[in-house]
Amino acid sequence: MVEINQVSGKVGFGQAIRDFIVGYFNLSGRTTRTGFWFVAIFLSIIMIPIYLLYSLVEVILASGFIISDNDLFNPFYYFLIICSLTFIIPTITTVLRRMNDIGFSFGWRSFILFIILVLIILAIYNFRNNIIWINFTLFMGQYFIYLSVLIFGFMPSHCLLIE
Repeated sequence: MVEINQVSGKVGFGQAIRDFIVGYFNLSGRTTRTGFWFVAIFLSIIMIPIYLLYSLVEVILASGFIISDNDLFNPFYYFLIICSLTFIIPTITTVLRRMNDIGFSFGWRSFILFIILVLIILAIYNFRNNIIWINFTLFMGQYFIYLSVLIFGFMPSHCLLIE
């Protein structure tokens, strides 16, 4: 496994994306603020058009041209799920590497990873059992992830390290 140790001021867009893909399962190392935001831009460039196409097809399906209450008839539903599942692990590892760069201890990184995994398990459980709380669980999961992105994205490197 390749060690990802980005250095502040020396990370370009291509390097950040390469580290994102190569460090798929790499929980050690560091991701700088620049590398973190380049990954966020990359994921936005990929996921926003897919989500917009999915939403457009949902509007067409709901307009009555095709009678369906099920997302299973929307081809972009599967593509959205596949892309989301593909990017969830490297996104989590990038957040954990960013936390390491900021100076969070192993205990705090483990705690954040635990919360993320619990939210994912709750979302899967709710989805499989058709529980109404699925929207709330997904909303809270997204809220937690976006909040952590804002917090970890703006903190400078090594700001929590005591020398």
